[in-house]
Amino acid sequence: MRIPPIDVLIKWPRPNYINPENRGPGLLIIEMVFLGIAMICLCLRMYIRIFKIRQTWWDDWLMVAGMVFCIGVTICVILGTDYSSRLNSVQQAIRKHWADTLRLATELYGWNLHVWDVPLSLIKQSRQISMAAQTLFLFASGLSKLSILASYLRLAAPGTWFQRLTWVTGGLVFTLTWVFLIVLWTQCMPIWHYWTLFADWGNCIPEWPPLAGQGITNVLTDVAVYLLPMPTLFRLQMPLSQRISLIVLFGLGTVVVIAGIMRTYWVIHVEVLYVEDPSYDLTWDGFNIWVWTALEANLAIVCGCAPTLRRLFTGGGKDKTPKVHSSIQTIGSSGMKRRKNRSLGTGQREDDDIEEHGLTMLESRGTGSGNKSVEIREHNTHSSHS
Repeated sequence: MRIPPIDVLIKWPRPNYINPENRGPGLLIIEMVFLGIAMICLCLRMYIRIFKIRQTWWDDWLMVAGMVFCIGVTICVILGTDYSSRLNSVQQAIRKHWADTLRLATELYGWNLHVWDVPLSLIKQSRQISMAAQTLFLFASGLSKLSILASYLRLAAPGTWFQRLTWVTGGLVFTLTWVFLIVLWTQCMPIWHYWTLFADWGNCIPEWPPLAGQGITNVLTDVAVYLLPMPTLFRLQMPLSQRISLIVLFGLGTVVVIAGIMRTYWVIHVEVLYVEDPSYDLTWDGFNIWVWTALEANLAIVCGCAPTLRRLFTGGGKDKTPKVHSSIQTIGSSGMKRRKNRSLGTGQREDDDIEEHGLTMLESRGTGSGNKSVEIREHNTHSSHS
């Protein structure tokens, strides 16, 4: 762990361990609100998949795993932020065993304090919690993106450009997750130098290059994941209003990209300040990093569940749909269009597992020149059929 130079330390204000200036409960509120929203969205998604569609797939369980790590990130951030000074009066007003319980939930490591107001006894635990939070965030972010990519695989026919790009993007996300995990856990050798107060800094690489690299590549993969289906959506032969609604639905990931950009900005900003700011007030300046980390991790879960939640408003599902009218439109290499209709019983609906997206996008090979053609299958429920 890097220690500020002596000439910086002697300029720090006198520590205030009794009633220090702090950032307030904003981060706690953001964490709890967005974690709650993410958990509600995931629970609704699993309800739809299990009880309405009656089928789950890899994308569902990858998102569940991502939620587990997202909860871990939230716990770490809450542990890292000190609200105890604001709760002292409350603790005095309740019985001792309740006060002790409350203290366990709010005893923390000063991430919203000035660095000179953080007791030295908490520095080690603070750094350990920081490494744990970074580790959990890597998995939360990676798994949520892999879940979305897995859902794309259910929209792609074998051998198409869409399927190949999805696999390539998924492989890139998987690889980058493990690369940055290895970098995180080997940036100090031995690893405990990361949280040891007076360790030799020469045994650690600078923190900001891998942090900035992880943030930038995370944003780029976010953009790739959320833009991947857009070309196909723009080519859909359907009413403009329906096409726009689908594009908006898939485009909700823009908010995750924005959160990732803001998190990366603050990582770079704080790490530069850590070198150039004469106060070295890393805990105070780094507060915004954790705000955007919380938003990015939880919004990724929400946006990943959004397409499935559409079924709540359309009322579709195997348990309610006795028969389906299927219209298949094929656009061949010659530009000619062919259309045929067929009715499918409930037991024959091969595409029901992806109907929450409102369409099935397939690509098949043409018969003439060997070029590819695009098939777009739309399902419409007709209650009048028996």
